[in-house]
Amino acid sequence: MEVVKNKVVIKPDTSEYKAVINANGKRSLCNGDPVATALIGATVEDAAKLLERISGGVHPAQETLDMYKHLNLGQMRMVIGNRIRGLVSKKNKENEGSGDDALSQEAEKLRKAIDARSPAESVATVAV
Repeated sequence: MEVVKNKVVIKPDTSEYKAVINANGKRSLCNGDPVATALIGATVEDAAKLLERISGGVHPAQETLDMYKHLNLGQMRMVIGNRIRGLVSKKNKENEGSGDDALSQEAEKLRKAIDARSPAESVATVAV
């Protein structure tokens, strides 16, 4: 962390991050946690569907997308990823490992769907 003209600038150590390609075909960094790894190459819609599946339908994908449609795609993906992290953590606290198990099962299905796409289908779009 450094202070620049009365502003705090936080610079995380990204030396351990992995370079990846996001759903838009642009370079990005992955911190390697299970949620970030599960969402490599995922569109915003994919992330919302993953949240819906892990929550058992409590957080419907379309409602989640509508809730964040005022944000840009990167912000939407980040916020939905954070909600997935929170849900996984909550499930783990309630029942040891249940959140990790749910994430692992659903992430495997998501990875197969992402890998099966053509590059043109991988571009994230959201009707705003």
